[in-house]
Amino acid sequence: MREPKLLKELFIGKGLRMSLMCVEDEPVSSINRYYAEHVASGEEGDDVIDVPPHWHKIHGEYHIVLEGRLEITIDGKVIILKAGEPALYVPPKGVHSIRSFPGERMVAQERAEPPGTYKLEYFNDALSSGEFRDSKAHLVRALYDGDAYLPLAFGIKPVEEVLMWMLATVARLFAPAKPKLKIL
Repeated sequence: MREPKLLKELFIGKGLRMSLMCVEDEPVSSINRYYAEHVASGEEGDDVIDVPPHWHKIHGEYHIVLEGRLEITIDGKVIILKAGEPALYVPPKGVHSIRSFPGERMVAQERAEPPGTYKLEYFNDALSSGEFRDSKAHLVRALYDGDAYLPLAFGIKPVEEVLMWMLATVARLFAPAKPKLKIL
């Protein structure tokens, strides 16, 4: 197997990095072809990864920790995933949040199911400015385009879908265009 190829590196906070990766000899249909690698340096004063609660209508995610620990909350259940443990699957429509620990180095990989480039394209869009919350319009448009929904309506997912669609429709008028990511 060939070494993974770095498609793009995103610096997303002090001591935080995300690498968008491709393993070219993996089949396009494999969840191992495209993945994102998240690194939190764990140095004193550095930021932590702190992804707020959200859910995905169409895709699930596998999270694998290579170094350190990662706190993943799924539908209210807190799970501490440690290096060396089996991948944790977050199913479609599972409300989840992700957080690294202050002062701890953490390296984790995220793979999308079904496989494809859409997750890398989402990260490239949402984080290309170096900050996730570049503008509210950009954030809302990127979330919706990336199959991410915010739990806005007391767990009534069809209502949340309609609300996100309405917000994204307006946000598209003000948000920057999606940046392109060279995919192999």
